[in-house]
Amino acid sequence: MTESKNILIALKDRSEFKSIENQLIEDGFEVFYCQTGKSLLKSINKYSAKLIVLDLLLPDMDGIELLLKLKENKSLANCWIVFFTERSEDYSKVAGLEAGADDYITKPIKSRLLLAKIKSVLKRNKLTLKSDNSLLNKHGFTINRDNKSVNFNKKEIKLQKKELDLLSLFIEFPEKVFSRNQIKQHLWNGDLSISDRNIDVHISNLRSKLGKSYIQTIKGVGYKFLVSSK
Repeated sequence: MTESKNILIALKDRSEFKSIENQLIEDGFEVFYCQTGKSLLKSINKYSAKLIVLDLLLPDMDGIELLLKLKENKSLANCWIVFFTERSEDYSKVAGLEAGADDYITKPIKSRLLLAKIKSVLKRNKLTLKSDNSLLNKHGFTINRDNKSVNFNKKEIKLQKKELDLLSLFIEFPEKVFSRNQIKQHLWNGDLSISDRNIDVHISNLRSKLGKSYIQTIKGVGYKFLVSSK
């Protein structure tokens, strides 16, 4: 069966959609436009989209509320959700990621950059962490949960438990941006009493052991793991 290349795009300004539609169609995507949150929700089952891209400023529904509704929909388990945001709006980036979006695209929208971003998003593996697996081998890293070590570049490095959990999360979802609250959700079951400083320390320790170039800081948002260090 051919993999779906359907993309649902929700933008309040139809002219913005028209400015990117042709580029996506020329690259083989089936693109469907929604102008409101309600029309997007109604279109989900109809088009079986592989990717949903939405504006947080839709005329009928708060964008964060819409993201939460989308993440509650079990039929979208294998669908990536990306939102548009203004370049300077760090708070909307954080809020969108914490509401369950997989990534964001900054405005103004440029068709070629959007296409590159979409291709990048669709290449990522959307896998569920399996904490009962003692051995995880991905992207050149071999994590052994039994002896709390990681092998890469022909070296074995001992990690603390949370460092191990953090690295496991990152290599399961390479290139995905994680806010600090999302990291808390994965590593501490959403315990918000865990301070941001606590997470930053674990990140710093992991960088010192792996090399600084693997974990990138996204200013005002969080962190992401780069498959190939620079």
